Amino acid sequence: MTGPYGCAWCSVLRSHHGRRWHPTAGMHSWAEPSPQQIKDRMVAHRSRRAR
Repeated sequence: MTGPYGCAWCSVLRSHHGRRWHPTAGMHSWAEPSPQQIKDRMVAHRSRRAR
């Protein structure tokens, strides 16, 4: 599952994350997204819903 409050690296929600692989971050634990990442994800989500 993904969402605006998902991992800073891969967008997966904390409750579904565990340890994951990402090409940039490598093997990583959940990382808190920055306020700008959260805003950007919410804006992107809203623009997809408006279509």
